[in-house]
Amino acid sequence: MFEWKAEEMVLMNNHADVYNGRYKTTVYTCEGSVSREDKIAFVDRMTDGKLSYLLSLIEKFNADKDSLPKKDSMFGEPEVKTTSLKAWVKRNDTKYPQNVIDDWYNYGKYNLLGCERNIQSNTKGTYDYYDDLVDEIFHRQLIECEREEQKYFHEHDEYSILKKKFREKYDQYRTSFGVRIVTGSCGVCVGNGEVHRDITIDELKELLSKYEQIDALVEKITEETHIVY
Repeated sequence: MFEWKAEEMVLMNNHADVYNGRYKTTVYTCEGSVSREDKIAFVDRMTDGKLSYLLSLIEKFNADKDSLPKKDSMFGEPEVKTTSLKAWVKRNDTKYPQNVIDDWYNYGKYNLLGCERNIQSNTKGTYDYYDDLVDEIFHRQLIECEREEQKYFHEHDEYSILKKKFREKYDQYRTSFGVRIVTGSCGVCVGNGEVHRDITIDELKELLSKYEQIDALVEKITEETHIVY
C-alpha cells in the first residue's frame, strides 16, 4: 500500500521536471514502482473514492455503448447520440451530489484532479503526461500532495516563518531601517533589483527585533494619548 504524510516531505526532493510536448510537468520517483491497485486505492483515499467510481462508470459505459443509438463522428467511430448519452449519465452517475460526468454542456466529459477526458474515448488530453487514466490521475494527485508538503514546510520551517513575519511587519511599517530589501519571486533578499542575495536567519531576527521596538514604542505612545470624542 502506498502511504504518504505531508510532514515527511518525501516528494519535494524526489522528482524530475519533464516535458510533454510544449508543457512541463513533474514526475516523481515513486510513480514507476507503485502498483495500479495501490494507485487507485491511494487516490480514492484522497478523493472520497472518485477514481474507483469513475473507472466503474467507464467500464459500464463501454459495456452499454453498443446498445445505445449512435451518430456519425467527424473524428472516427460513431459516437453515442447526445440525448442518449445525457440519459445514460442521469441513470448511472448518481453517487455524488454533482455529477462526475458532464451531462449539461460538455457531454460525456469528466474532470478529476484537472485531468479532462471524455467517457466516449478516454484518450490522453493535451496537458496529460500518461496515456493510462490511472497513471495520470495518480500523477496529478502526487502534485497536489507536494503542494501540501510545501505548505507544511513553510508553516513549520523557522526560516520560512521568520520571512513571513518580516513581510508582515515590513508591509505594516514600510521601513527596513535603511537595509535595501527586495521582495517578490526571490522571497526576501538583501540588495537591489539587479544584485541581491537571500537574507539570512540572523538578519531576519535582527530586523524583527527592531520591529518589536517599534511595536513597544507605539504601544507606549498609545497609552499616553488621551484624546476622546
